[in-house]
Amino acid sequence: MLNLLQSLLRSFSFRDEKKAAQSSGSPTSDWFLRSFLTDEERHALVATDDPVRFGSVSLALRDIGENAIPGALAECGVYRGAMSKFIHDRAPERTLYLFDTFSGFDVHDLDGRSDERFRDTSVEGVLSYIGNSEHVVVRKGHFPASVGELETEQFALVMIDFDKYQPTLAALTLFYPRMSRGGYVFLHDVNSPESDWACSRALNEFLKDKPEKPVAVPDMWGTSLFRKI
Repeated sequence: MLNLLQSLLRSFSFRDEKKAAQSSGSPTSDWFLRSFLTDEERHALVATDDPVRFGSVSLALRDIGENAIPGALAECGVYRGAMSKFIHDRAPERTLYLFDTFSGFDVHDLDGRSDERFRDTSVEGVLSYIGNSEHVVVRKGHFPASVGELETEQFALVMIDFDKYQPTLAALTLFYPRMSRGGYVFLHDVNSPESDWACSRALNEFLKDKPEKPVAVPDMWGTSLFRKI
């Protein structure tokens, strides 16, 4: 009887401690990517609105650096620069290309529909948020017309977050042959109904005759990634 009472008391104590820890936000930051990151780095990731997505990108950048995978970095669909800053802070020595209209969706990608999102941004605001913008190259305009000269560029990581079918497919088509072996391609919203599953349709169509297979990431909006073989 005494042993049972002691066990119950320990159980209640543990639950109280766990509840207090959960309310303070500490459990996730205590275990999240413990083997890879410092306490400060873990806390910074948990403070983002999507730590699984940012954590996946962080590990990819770590792998690119440790294994000397050559190439620049790119983000397609920048908005206010949260991911841009995250990437640049972790690989400031690499060229980072930023592709965006910086004024919301281009009319060419809307199929006659209205979509007023993501207009509250600007090149100046993004660069100010990033801070040190050395090695950051902004390509403003409708993709892929905004690409410019990339004939000789090679890429180690590309983040595609265009939301719409045509620019997503165009980005895959443009970057795929320029990816280094082992390079990472991340696509946001693949497992999301965004724009009638636009990103999923684009990815499935593009990879149907390729050797790479996508891997789903259990983040907020259903990212998928693949690595160039």
